[in-house]
Amino acid sequence: AMTNKEFEAEVIAALDAAKQRQKAISIKLPEALLERTREEAKRRGVPYQTLIKVLLERSLDRLGAA
Repeated sequence: AMTNKEFEAEVIAALDAAKQRQKAISIKLPEALLERTREEAKRRGVPYQTLIKVLLERSLDRLGAA
């Protein structure tokens, strides 16, 4: 499990990355998954889209390391 401090560092990195050029996309998610994501983001005090970016980047990093 990730500590709050580690998560905060990832969120800060994601927000810094957000200053880079971005492209809006549309993605369909199951309602239950979106709700879980929003609840977790609220619990951590971050925007849910930032949480999605952090989770996506973390997953891609793990895939690349495998």
